[in-house]
Amino acid sequence: MYESLFGQFAAIQNCDFLALTVVENHRIVWANEELHRLFGYAPGELIGRETRSMFIDDASYDDFGRCLHAALDSGPKYQGEIHQRRKDGSLGWFEFCITRLEGLPETFMGAAVDRSRQRQVVEQLSAEAGILSGMRDCVIVTSGEGVRKGIVLYTNATLDAAFGYAPGELVGQHVAVVNAETDRLPEVVAAEIIACLDATGEWQGDILSRRKDGSCFWNHAKVRRHCTEAWGMVSIAVLRDISDLRTAEAALKASQRRYRALVEYTSVITWVRPSSGELEEPQPGWMGFTGQSAKEMRGFGWKNAVHPDDLAVLDENVPHEVVKGVAFSYERRLRRYDGEWRWMRVRVVPIRNAAGQIVEWSGMEHDITEQKMVEQALKDNEERLDTALAASGQALWDWDIPNRRLFGDRRWFDMVGHSIEGVGCHDDNWVGIIHRDDIEVFREQLNAHLAGENPLFYAEYRLRHRDAYWITVEAKGRVTRRDKDGRPLRMVGTVADVTQRRRLKGEGVELLKRIETMIRDAAAEGGRDKDVDKEMLLLTRRQREILVMIASGLTSSEIGKRLHVATPTVVSHRRNLMAKLGLHSTADVTRYAMTHGLMQKA
Repeated sequence: MYESLFGQFAAIQNCDFLALTVVENHRIVWANEELHRLFGYAPGELIGRETRSMFIDDASYDDFGRCLHAALDSGPKYQGEIHQRRKDGSLGWFEFCITRLEGLPETFMGAAVDRSRQRQVVEQLSAEAGILSGMRDCVIVTSGEGVRKGIVLYTNATLDAAFGYAPGELVGQHVAVVNAETDRLPEVVAAEIIACLDATGEWQGDILSRRKDGSCFWNHAKVRRHCTEAWGMVSIAVLRDISDLRTAEAALKASQRRYRALVEYTSVITWVRPSSGELEEPQPGWMGFTGQSAKEMRGFGWKNAVHPDDLAVLDENVPHEVVKGVAFSYERRLRRYDGEWRWMRVRVVPIRNAAGQIVEWSGMEHDITEQKMVEQALKDNEERLDTALAASGQALWDWDIPNRRLFGDRRWFDMVGHSIEGVGCHDDNWVGIIHRDDIEVFREQLNAHLAGENPLFYAEYRLRHRDAYWITVEAKGRVTRRDKDGRPLRMVGTVADVTQRRRLKGEGVELLKRIETMIRDAAAEGGRDKDVDKEMLLLTRRQREILVMIASGLTSSEIGKRLHVATPTVVSHRRNLMAKLGLHSTADVTRYAMTHGLMQKA
């Protein structure tokens, strides 16, 4: 039935940017090719499969079923992100919009979008806020600047549990989603708090919050602005449940009001246009998103909602794609009804008649603004980290402990003269180039940190360079993730080449020993005649002054400032006096001055 129903619509059956399915009595009875591709199945392979088999376990399947029926019993649709298994066993996050077909209580139609990449990007940023995850109070971090102001960047586990959301589920949504409606809308409350933060940098007060299941509870919130490396200017809110103090009032207001639907930030627009691009019929999806009227968008009026910087590129490239007669995609900015520019990913497919001729083009646009911003924030953070590491001469490494794979940046490979092809990623390969006299101490320090005995790993050891010489490095690191039993899973850190520092330190110690020896020798000859040798008569008074200052440790520049002469003049005197006395180094000059008692005269 469903094959005959949807098969006549080529754009739906062969659509390669929208995954659609129909489920009846917990089995998939119809799915287009894009849904098969999304989950890694061959066309038609999903038909007849139980939906339970695509969940990671029975518990998650049962939880989803409860949420689905609760949403459809109270409204027209269910929308949310679901953790599911692909055919190859890999897991991914997929956003589903599901409705119940009219008159068929156990038949559902759903549209799916893969959100796995967006999840990964957000999780990388969230990892930098690890210090907040251990707090017992609820913590939520939102953007404090630009067009993203009020967008949730991070929530700790306490808040996720208190509000009934899965970890990371709130990220990317506006903070108003956790505000309950009182005598003001959630968006108004959020806007007032943001305005106060803009003016004073902080806000404090009681606020009625809304859990995912729609229930409400009172929190006392303290919010402050803070500048971070990962996110720039943010607002950090700490919330404490004060429901017991407000139970009576909350119950009264809950009985008087119906809660508004959540604002959808993953907007989807569909439209149909002829090959000329000139619109003839109203496009409800476009009009709803852009706020244009049917009159305003008619003809080429729809272009007024496209960003001017993107319009010129589209006018040049899109006609070439249309001539090819195949599906194509692009990204561009579109002005939303509230005046805000939103990044959209556009997928366009040709619609053909029975003769195979293109009669029109169908497009679907997804709002990817939050994803763009998160990816840019991550890119900026990586660039700042790379700049900081380069300036400090350090390299970054990342150790996947269970799989024994060690990854380093390009500076690490440059440090030892190897390439990734030459040394590989297995940790044994890296341990194999450590000096055998240092390996025992290295393992002791590493094992102590892995066992939790030391908060940080620190070791100084030698590595064999590809060109067959040894370099001394200083390595620091820390375990960033452990399993539920405390076993380390991941460790990251830095390594720096300290060969030059170690060499200079050794030379400095040797020089001090030589100076101490000269002092002892000079003291032992305290009774001898302190008259200068006849060699001293060869020096001018200025040269004798400079000789004493050199022996005192002053540089040529410092001597010039004391004598009020130019540095080149001091250098010339220094070269001449050393030639006259047959001296070859600063140490020789120091020894000569002490032997002839010049230091005591000074």
